[in-house]
Amino acid sequence: MDFSEFRDLYPGAEVLPVSLSSYAPGLIFKNDIFHPHRFQPTGQALVELLPFATEADRTQARNQLTTAPHVEASLADSNLDLSSEITPNATVKIANVPQQLSAEITNHRVLSFQFGNVTATTIPPQLRAQMGQLLTNLRDQNAQLFRRAIAGNFVAQTFFYADSVEITMDRNFALSATAQSALQQADPNATVKTTQNNTVVISFKQPANCPFAMDLVKGRQFQW
Repeated sequence: MDFSEFRDLYPGAEVLPVSLSSYAPGLIFKNDIFHPHRFQPTGQALVELLPFATEADRTQARNQLTTAPHVEASLADSNLDLSSEITPNATVKIANVPQQLSAEITNHRVLSFQFGNVTATTIPPQLRAQMGQLLTNLRDQNAQLFRRAIAGNFVAQTFFYADSVEITMDRNFALSATAQSALQQADPNATVKTTQNNTVVISFKQPANCPFAMDLVKGRQFQW
């Protein structure tokens, strides 16, 4: 499945930008709020802004967000081809590719770029309904906070994970020693192989709790 088909299933889908590559796994959560267009975290989370009746209710909601299970993503197969997300004459902008490696991967050299065995974790439906009602209450009780922190921003409602990445490069591609070292640090079992067709295939595993994409919804639309 390519990214345009992925977006048909998840209209708010965005690949996490390389600028988030310095975030440690687990630091980006469902319900975090992102700036529009730049998709950088605002440092706020919806669960912290909503008017829960008690702090115990807020804590329970936090726990549900962080323990939501991973499920199979709604893909036609288990692989997602992100070749189209590599911009012409530029490096890969996808966060989960080691930075030194991404600097050497350019559009005209990539034959395919796939994430394998894609799973998703999302806000549980019952909690989503509760948070939607609380957001309506917040809008009515504190319109200034709603407009400033939520309405025009985006809320992350689903994150996508993959257990592997496979990048196929053309026969003229050669990986530098620096990129090779970065790749081995990211995954000691990573491989760089030349096929019978002389293409170069780079394969490595992903951190289990580090997403590569997210599905965003406009803050003002979260309650719908």
